[in-house]
Amino acid sequence: MRLSAWSAFFKARKRRGLGLYDRQTLELYAQAVRYGGSLAYPWLMLGYVQFLRDLGRVPPRRWMHQLLDELPRMGAVGRQGVLRLVSEFLPELVPSLAFRFKGKQALPPALARYAADAEKAHLGEVDSLQAQWRTEFIQWLQLQRKEKGICVVGNAGSLRSQHLGLAIDSHAAVIRFNQFPREDALAQRVGVCTHVWVLSPGYQGPVPEGVHWVVMAGPDVRYTLRRWTLLKPLLEGGTKVLTVPLPVWRKLVFRLQAPPSAGVLLLQWLFDMNESWSGVAIAGIGEWAGLGSYHLALADHKADGRHQWMKERALVAQWGESGLRKLESGPEESAAAIS
Repeated sequence: MRLSAWSAFFKARKRRGLGLYDRQTLELYAQAVRYGGSLAYPWLMLGYVQFLRDLGRVPPRRWMHQLLDELPRMGAVGRQGVLRLVSEFLPELVPSLAFRFKGKQALPPALARYAADAEKAHLGEVDSLQAQWRTEFIQWLQLQRKEKGICVVGNAGSLRSQHLGLAIDSHAAVIRFNQFPREDALAQRVGVCTHVWVLSPGYQGPVPEGVHWVVMAGPDVRYTLRRWTLLKPLLEGGTKVLTVPLPVWRKLVFRLQAPPSAGVLLLQWLFDMNESWSGVAIAGIGEWAGLGSYHLALADHKADGRHQWMKERALVAQWGESGLRKLESGPEESAAAIS
């Protein structure tokens, strides 16, 4: 029985690592728990619940209580995993568990807010003020939509053949991702304005200056992501750091059967805010088809194999048919840029 349980578990974990967020992976986790027993093997239950969360789903409360009961049997990694889940799904219990995460260990914002550590105060605000910041962000974006619109600029290598700098910078709000090009030579192609910076959890590149907002991509990572060192100076300087609501993530995972890229995730959130594409334009998103240069700023950067790029491309095309505007170079702008 034990061998069958762990075999199913490791198969499931491998598929999870490949970005296969589908029914087969979910069933393998379920088999591991059935074969091994949730109380006999708490790690199996923890893996199952964490994958449910990957899918954007809410685990049963009784499972969470079972995992809490198993804390004494778990190592440090397992305890941290359980506490992160508790901070999201049983937050009323977190204060009574605060003694478990004192000290200098890295914590997600939802736990850092309870830690007796002044250095984690700004990080804790990412959780405690998140609802307020999201409301302010949505209100600000609504104003930009009505003014000169929002432009979401990806890092597709195909932008090298475009001359969209003036068109991009003419928008009231410009949103960019991770390590985007800042060279003067590319300004005519992609512009220079940046008001919102979106970054993926594993990003370790340069931090842009002067952005109004920061958005952490992923499934509401204030409950899961422990390392926020890169954003510490911004938080201490008063920059508001947002996370994407879990229902937005869940909608895309259900459709793509994979974790969505930051670009598609941000676009889905923009649509959900207003239930329309009014005032939103894109450049360099949903264009990569597996051939040619993938990344504009990083020539050697490879596409993340966990994303379903062709499905995302089809989704963006469908959004275009529903009103999402795509910027493209016209003959006049190209000629002006060359001269």
